[in-house]
Amino acid sequence: MDEARLEEVMHNLLDNATKYSPENSRITIRAARESENTITISVGDERHRHRCR
Repeated sequence: MDEARLEEVMHNLLDNATKYSPENSRITIRAARESENTITISVGDERHRHRCR
């Protein structure tokens, strides 16, 4: 994945999190390196969590 595509994906995840999360809820972003070639990113509010690999 190139840098521009990653930026687009992160923007969409964060945009959706802010649009659909309850007002004044906490949005959490986590990233973990699963292997040399895989990073898992999750974005969620206090009710939902969405993962992207």
